[in-house]
Amino acid sequence: MLNQNTKGFLTLLTITGIVSSVFYGYKGLIEPNLMRNAELFPVEIAEITITPKVEIRDTLASITWEIEDSAGGIKYANKKQDCIDKNNECLSIQAEINGTHHKAEILNLKEDTDYFYKIIVNGEEFPKEDEKFFSFKKPSDPKPAENTGPDLDPKNIHEAIKTQDLTYDLNGDGKVTIADLYMLNSKKPN
Repeated sequence: MLNQNTKGFLTLLTITGIVSSVFYGYKGLIEPNLMRNAELFPVEIAEITITPKVEIRDTLASITWEIEDSAGGIKYANKKQDCIDKNNECLSIQAEINGTHHKAEILNLKEDTDYFYKIIVNGEEFPKEDEKFFSFKKPSDPKPAENTGPDLDPKNIHEAIKTQDLTYDLNGDGKVTIADLYMLNSKKPN
């Protein structure tokens, strides 16, 4: 007959053996088969890759991206730290969604200013790292060329329109029109 201590020890060994068999049996037999046939078991979540495109027109930036998820938007600021700190300077915009196409617009851009943004998909931010952001810069608006040569006389604009003398093309549209006369007159002191 076994004493009480021996019975307890044998019971502990039996339970440990059963638990180990179940755990290591899963790890050794079942799990490798799941990995070999992973396409049969949709347990992996696909990695999301977002490649935004930015189009800047006047004081508006249009940011577009393609993704399967239906919810999305952006958060942006002029300084990365504003969005990292989640302060009031970091603004959020919901995206317009058309199928997989997402579009968000930032209005009232300032010249020569950097903008930093993250794309939000179902509450998750991309790029995922706190310190990384997508970015773009609003360039300064080009100034029209000042063409004030001595031969630019408003009296000669009609001949320049007939001959298409591009010396009188003051608005840079590649042709000489009456609009160039208005520009020439606006440059002359009154």
